[in-house]
Amino acid sequence: MGYVIKKVTTKIYEIEALSIDMFEAKSFLEIRRKMKNKLNKCFKCNRAFTGSDEERITLAFTKKGGNKVLCRTCAEEVASTSDVKVFRKDANEKSTTT
Repeated sequence: MGYVIKKVTTKIYEIEALSIDMFEAKSFLEIRRKMKNKLNKCFKCNRAFTGSDEERITLAFTKKGGNKVLCRTCAEEVASTSDVKVFRKDANEKSTTT
């Protein structure tokens, strides 16, 4: 075995806003499965989305680095521990701001 150089890079993503429960996971995953970047797991905790009927996906808008998807647990953690703008959908699919 030759000489190995290992480099680790940390990239910081600044979340500016969240759209909590923006997508139904089942339909979102179906649409994304044919794309190169499938977005089939939470960007923060890496938990795979199951695609169950009750699962919802949150969209996180970042300052740089593109939008990311989060599970409900991570989205609620970000919303409760920071001052990002939060948009939520109620049962009637109307967007509300908190």
